Amino acid sequence: MNRAEPLGRWTKEKSEELYGIKNWGNGYFSISDEGEVMVNPSKDNNSIPISIMDIISGLRERGLDMPVLLRFENLLDSQISFLNDSFADA
Repeated sequence: MNRAEPLGRWTKEKSEELYGIKNWGNGYFSISDEGEVMVNPSKDNNSIPISIMDIISGLRERGLDMPVLLRFENLLDSQISFLNDSFADA
């Protein structure tokens, strides 16, 4: 009979691998050292990642219930610029 490996200490790297965030996050989403999903809306070196849990906490403080749709304007702007630059370089 095979015994399952003990889980051991969970790490952010295990979360990144489990959820494949590096495959779909495209630099906009990551996992913090505390294990929270972070969004980096503009993907430049000057922007500060924002905790999704902090956003949700703020929404709940305002009396909003889940589920909600979060839209990040800077993320959309960044992708439009990327597409435009790609076509310009083609």
